[in-house]
Amino acid sequence: MPEALSKLFGCSAAALCLAGAAVFTAGCDQEAQNRLAAAGDFDDALALINEANASSPDPDTSVSEARLRKLREAKPLLQSVFNQGSATQKAQAAMLLADIETQDADRLRRQAEFAFAQIKVDIANLLADIETVDTVAATATAAQVDPQTAIDKTDAAIQEFDARRGALTETLGRLDNEVSTLRGQIDAQKKSAQEAFTEKSRLESQAFVADGEEKYALLDRAGEAQQKADAADVAAQELEIRLDKIESGLVLARRDAAMSDAALEKLKDARQVFEEAGADAKQAVRVLRDEQTAQAETLAAAAVALAERFDAEVRQPLDAAGQNASAAVSGLQGALSGASGTGRDALENDLLAKQLVHAQTLATAAGYAASMSASLDAMAGRAAFDQTPELQSRLSQAAAPLADQAATFRQAAADSVASAKAMLADADPEDAGTATANQTVARIEGQVGSAGNAG
Repeated sequence: MPEALSKLFGCSAAALCLAGAAVFTAGCDQEAQNRLAAAGDFDDALALINEANASSPDPDTSVSEARLRKLREAKPLLQSVFNQGSATQKAQAAMLLADIETQDADRLRRQAEFAFAQIKVDIANLLADIETVDTVAATATAAQVDPQTAIDKTDAAIQEFDARRGALTETLGRLDNEVSTLRGQIDAQKKSAQEAFTEKSRLESQAFVADGEEKYALLDRAGEAQQKADAADVAAQELEIRLDKIESGLVLARRDAAMSDAALEKLKDARQVFEEAGADAKQAVRVLRDEQTAQAETLAAAAVALAERFDAEVRQPLDAAGQNASAAVSGLQGALSGASGTGRDALENDLLAKQLVHAQTLATAAGYAASMSASLDAMAGRAAFDQTPELQSRLSQAAAPLADQAATFRQAAADSVASAKAMLADADPEDAGTATANQTVARIEGQVGSAGNAG
């Protein structure tokens, strides 16, 4: 070092070298301390995870909720490992955090699915009631022309409903059989998922008492078992989606059967009214219109209440589930930067699985919002409300924000699917896992497209 520079800094070249060495040593000591602290936090987190796997709920709590409560306690510890641990520690912490976030997302999604299934039943019942009022409106319109015309139209409708009821009886039997078969297949996949999950828990328990690289090797094997559990769970979910569609058809078929029965009774009563009306047909029309308006008020209020229930019980949980799934993806992406070798492969595989969960959650939300919006719009256009434009407006106003939500969820799902497809671009197309992932992507894309059509 030039002497002038040495004087300028007030020290000799040798002193500078010694100072640099001290800083380097301090940095290494700090890094070692961080890794040691991360290892301690990791062990504490694994202890909580083991407690969660062995937890038994109180009478008011489900097994999954009791387990998740304990797993959430591990999140700050795992986040600490992620922030200050080595690349290997960071990867393992990211995968465990992603699992916890995904399980929370899955819990919220299932909660929303159950709530929407109940709402769909209520929609079906409401539509059956609207159908009855439609019949009142139709007979009133026909009677304005001529009582005999009303009688002729009523006779034709009775024949139509008789034929429809016979076809529905056959459809109900077929759908009942399909539901029974699918439930058996779903149970088998869930059993496979549970067995793989049990193996994962066993390996994590062994990792808890192991040291060094053995601990991380066991955790890698636990990750593989988790992937098997995830694959079986995805298969079960796909079957459940098929079951959901068939059960929706079953609900509609039962609703149509009940509607047909109610309409038949109403039409037979109406025929007798028109036969007896004669010159008093106009009075009969006025009575029917008053009945239509009164019932329309009740039906519109019930429809708006369903929209409010949808927001609280379906949209909000799915929105939260999407945020959990997004957090899982983000954490794994953050861990990839310093990962290499088999650790990186495990992270990439887990990231793809979690990306698909994220896309599926958003696609489900888009489909449900689009379906709810379409149902309300369809109600607004029914004959039951043709005498009350203000009620039609209320229903349309309730449908509009749902259509906007569906569009937002749909775009987010499409973006998430695009990310998954990018991950699969360089994957071996002959690999069984790649084929399954591509099938899942195609199914989710189909759901996104269906949500667009429904909206």
